[in-house]
Amino acid sequence: GSSVMFLDEKALLFSDKASTLKKIIDQIQDRKDHAWKERLQPMLSNSVVGGINLQQLRETLAAPFTQSLTQQTPFWPMIAPVWQNKEIATLGITVQKELSLELIFEQKNDSEQTKQCLQGLLAMGQNILSQMKTAMKQSDRPWQPAEEAQFNHFEQFLKSSQVKQTANRVTFSSSISAD
Repeated sequence: GSSVMFLDEKALLFSDKASTLKKIIDQIQDRKDHAWKERLQPMLSNSVVGGINLQQLRETLAAPFTQSLTQQTPFWPMIAPVWQNKEIATLGITVQKELSLELIFEQKNDSEQTKQCLQGLLAMGQNILSQMKTAMKQSDRPWQPAEEAQFNHFEQFLKSSQVKQTANRVTFSSSISAD
């Protein structure tokens, strides 16, 4: 079943397998291996922090799911470097005057490829959004207020998005105002 462990008054770990939590506890207690602590450290000021073991996720989903996904997703080659090469991703979300998101991929190899992949996906999203905006302006159907608000939030999210690389760490960050 699912397991939850409270590390302190601000942090908890959640997993669908107790064995995963045991591995993390063992790594935290092993003073020589600080992998989780080091990966989560840049996120500690965020409201919500999470880590995703992508290697375990790939194993859990298995080849049939991944094979189906690659066949049904035309832009899979752009996503593949992140999916195939990364071990752990950390996610931080902060809600204050704005909603901020930070996603960090850290790996010994393939960091440049991950950065290029994320930059390509961001550019593709911005281009698609621009084309949608042009098409909607040329359409006979006017924007519904809710549609326009959602579109504006997504546009703000993409405009504020950044991809940065420092050594083996690739960071995707973005924010939108709470309005």
